This record gives sequence, C-alpha cells and structure tokens, in this order.
Amino acid sequence: MKYLKIFLAILAAIGIGLAVYFGYTKTTTVEDIGRPENQFTRRVNQEIIDISNKPESRFCKDAYDIVKYHIDDYASLNRLGATPTDTLGNSQNQQFLFKTLYSTYAEKFIAQADHVFKGSAWSSGDLSFIKSETSRLRSVGKQNNCLEANGTVDKDLSRLTRTIDSYNSEIAFINECKSFAYSNVDLDRRFPIDRAASIINDSKSHLSSLGVVKNSEAVKDGLTGIPDRVLSVHVSYLTKKINEYKEMYMYYNTLAAYRTNFYDNLKAEISQLDNSMYSGLNVSSQKTRLMNSLEADHRAASAYFQNR
Repeated sequence: MKYLKIFLAILAAIGIGLAVYFGYTKTTTVEDIGRPENQFTRRVNQEIIDISNKPESRFCKDAYDIVKYHIDDYASLNRLGATPTDTLGNSQNQQFLFKTLYSTYAEKFIAQADHVFKGSAWSSGDLSFIKSETSRLRSVGKQNNCLEANGTVDKDLSRLTRTIDSYNSEIAFINECKSFAYSNVDLDRRFPIDRAASIINDSKSHLSSLGVVKNSEAVKDGLTGIPDRVLSVHVSYLTKKINEYKEMYMYYNTLAAYRTNFYDNLKAEISQLDNSMYSGLNVSSQKTRLMNSLEADHRAASAYFQNR
C-alpha cells in the first residue's frame, strides 16, 4: 500500500508537469502566430490604400514619393521587421511594401492618364508628365521586378506611349500642313492644285483614323481646319496675282492679247476653286469677289482699247 501511494504521487507530479509544459508551449505558439501588425507597416499600408482612393482627375506622384520615402526611411532604421533586430524581415517587408506601392500607384496613374485622354484639353504639361512618368514606371518596374512582361500594367504603359507618340505625330503633320504656302504670281506660274489636294486628302484620312487622339481638341480642330487653310492660301495667291497685274492692259497691243495672256488664264485659275476638295467650304463668296475684281479690270481694258 505504501508503494502504491508513492507511485500515484509520482504519476500526479508527472501529469502536472506535462500539463504545465504543454500549456505553456500552446500559449506561446498562439501568441507568436497572432503577433499584431507592425505600426510602421500599418502606416505604410494605409498610405498605399489612400493612393488607391485618389481621384482620377488629378495626378498624385507627390503621394507616391512620400510613401516611397517612408518605406525607405523605416527600412533604413530597421523598423519594418518583427523586431529592431529582424533584418531579414525588415528587408522582405521593404520589398513587399514597395511592390504593393508600385502596383497600386501604377494602376492609379494609368487611370489618371486615361482621364486626360478622355478629355479634350490634352495640355502640354499633362502630356509631358504622362510621357516621363510612363518611362519612369517602366524603368523602375524592371529594376525592382515589379513589372510583369506582357502583364496588364506593362501593356497599359505601352498603350500610353503609343497614344503620346500618335498625338505628337498628328501635331507634327498639322504643323507641316500649316506651313503650306505659295506666292509665286509670275504670269507663267500656276497654283499647285495637286499638292493642295494631296494635303487636304491626307488630313481627311488622318481624321478618320485617329483612335483616342480624336478627343484632343488641338488635333481635331487642327485637322478639320486644314482644308480652310489650303483654301486661304489659294485665294491669297489669286488675289495677289490679280492685284499684281491689274491695270497692266495698257502694255498690251490689243484687247485680244490682254485676254490671251492675262484675263483668260486668271479666269481659268479662279474656276479651279470649284474643285471638289473644297466641298463644304465658303468658296462661293471668295470666287465671286475674285471674279468681280477680274471683271472690273477687264471692263477697264475694254474701255481703254475702245478709246485708243
């Protein structure tokens, strides 16, 4: 009986010891798994969420820069790990937070750029920023393994680049068309009607294949204004030519010579304003004004030769 009591006492002691041991082990594991989020990572995560909630109507690169600074600053002070000595966790959290920031900001920037492209203003400041920021995001993304090749962000950045390039190409084309001029009014020279027609036809072709660039007021107005610009050059040429040689009939020997060398040629040139490339433009009034000026000179020439 004595030995039995001793044996039971030993078992009870062992049971209590095991209960204390496993109870302590279990509590430690739960506490480790349920460790609260680091206050610095929590702050950065909230700042990233704030970026995702930014409006599309305004760029937010300044917000991105602030969050990026906080990530790097906290990481330099070993504040992103589980403890101040957790350098591995600090480094891993720095990389994770930056990738989260990059992804969130890139998506927001793309939405903001699309907001610009949906509007009509397309200001030079916005376009310059979109171009530079697209290039920067591509470079930073590749350097930090944040940009997946052929992923959604990669494709959208390429699309933004193509849009900017298309816009610049259209503006260059418009400026080239605006530079069209012709002022040689020698009697044996003629307005380059084929060149003028080519410019107008090209402008109409560009206008029909713009894509999203058609939203730009500068591009749309620039292209639709090219036919008027060409017509203006044409009318200016004819006006200058009539004014240059009117009242010069006295240098001809006969009225027939005046008609052959000046009047008939100018009348034929004025009739070219009826060309279909000027369809829809204010050609009639311009043509009437030019013909009235030419006919006035013709009447003066007729009177001159009748009174010789």
